[in-house]
Amino acid sequence: MPKPVKATKGGGRLLRMNMSHYIPLPLDSLMHALLKEIPDEKDKLRFIDFARRLHHLYRSRITNQSWRLRKGFQLFANNVTVDLGFTEEIVEAEEDSFIDNFHRTMMEANFELLSQDTYQDALNSEYTLNLDLELDTNALDSSFLKRFFLHHEDELGDAADVTRHVLVYHRGYGLDKTKGLFIIEKVDVLFRNMFHVLWRGLQLLLLFLSVWKWPAILRGDMEDDDAETEASLAAQTADTMPFDPSLSVTEHSVAQSRQVILRKSLEGLIAAAPFSTLFSVTQLQEPTFKEMVVLYRTAEQRDEAAQRPGIPPSISVKSFKNIPVADFEIVLPCQRPTTRALDLVKVLAAVLVALATVATKFWQFYEEEKEENDWHTSTWQERFSEIAPLLIIVGTYASKILVQIRTQQATYQNLMTNYLYQRTTDSDDGVRAHLEDSTILQEVKESLLAFFFLWRCTPSGPVTLEDLDMHVEQFLLTIDNNVDFEVDDAVQKLVADGIVNINTEELEPESQLKNLSISRAITKLEQQWQVFFSNPNQECPYCPFLKHDDL
Repeated sequence: MPKPVKATKGGGRLLRMNMSHYIPLPLDSLMHALLKEIPDEKDKLRFIDFARRLHHLYRSRITNQSWRLRKGFQLFANNVTVDLGFTEEIVEAEEDSFIDNFHRTMMEANFELLSQDTYQDALNSEYTLNLDLELDTNALDSSFLKRFFLHHEDELGDAADVTRHVLVYHRGYGLDKTKGLFIIEKVDVLFRNMFHVLWRGLQLLLLFLSVWKWPAILRGDMEDDDAETEASLAAQTADTMPFDPSLSVTEHSVAQSRQVILRKSLEGLIAAAPFSTLFSVTQLQEPTFKEMVVLYRTAEQRDEAAQRPGIPPSISVKSFKNIPVADFEIVLPCQRPTTRALDLVKVLAAVLVALATVATKFWQFYEEEKEENDWHTSTWQERFSEIAPLLIIVGTYASKILVQIRTQQATYQNLMTNYLYQRTTDSDDGVRAHLEDSTILQEVKESLLAFFFLWRCTPSGPVTLEDLDMHVEQFLLTIDNNVDFEVDDAVQKLVADGIVNINTEELEPESQLKNLSISRAITKLEQQWQVFFSNPNQECPYCPFLKHDDL
């Protein structure tokens, strides 16, 4: 989650992002980097053989285990038109199974569910889109997500509020830079800041006038305020603590659990230098989510299914790439762009001009009639005929303002469409295929890294889980991949296949790890491959079609 550390002199802000378990390096590049660390040619060939067998074994396993997810996508993400005869209870059971399998797959692929802190940071920040968007929750059907959160309340306690209506996942962080004048956007920020200052001044004035509240304010619980201040300072000190090479392995892991990214936004630049940057070329910089996946159902999809009994309502799944954190809400469905501060100023100015014009004309007309003594003697029809042009002027101004607002909203809608078109990668079953392949690659990369460093480090003595974690993360840093390596999961997979042994019953940070030799590890993988096809207890997607009499 983005966590501000401090502002820089140039108006930027340092953010500490939680490091991801996601390893973005392609498998071929990872293999190339690992092979460069092996001096002996025969060992290189053995490791290639090991990696090839491990890759295909994992692919077969995960593909076989993903049949339930594929079944769910066939039911909900492919717009089923055939009456399946499903009752409401069956539909709910299938929905729960699909969402559970989908969430588990996302976690295995090292995606993270959007947290409340990240969501709030995105709402309070802007990048290049500069749109105020509002989620229309009435246009979404969130009944199936309510059941999902009810079943996983403990696990998803820090999830963003918006995920109760739309499941939002992300993984990997990048950096986006752009240059430009951004004059309109800067003026909009200036007006917004001006309104904020005026509003704060009004609040302070009202507080000052409310003298009867002063005793209660002065009697406030200062101890709680002091405690909160100390906790905030302690948290900031922990976040800004520089890396110390003398730290222990555990302290090293804590210090490296975040990565720092510099954000340069218009708000920060305008706050640092309001007028000197107004007409100068400005470079903005914003952390990005490398990949995002959203899952939702619209009310329209629910209503269409209600008219076709026996057919489950469809669920939409979409994936995106390189979405700036500050503009991430653009990927949410059923968004309504609201009017910006600059647009409100334009509308207000037009209204004031119209009212001033009408008032001036009306006063001139009244003075002329008064001088001629015709005002009290004229009929209402005559008065109306004289005022009618003024009313036409008011109507013309009102129509012009309305057209401007609707035109601006249409422009915003086109901007959103073009923005998403450039960053959309896939949807529905295409997302499922990508997730399945991504899960396979992540599992393979984790196991390869764990086995490689156990294999290369074991001759120098016993290796603990913490030592292995440190070796892998340091190696990934040398190839520009700042990753929180999921060492527990990687070692557990190797232990399950009999390739690594531990000296404790359960995996612990102090557990000593011992791997098989590379030749024996290859033999063990070959045995696992044979067991995969001969195991009668292996879960099979085709077995439900068999009758007991056929067995």
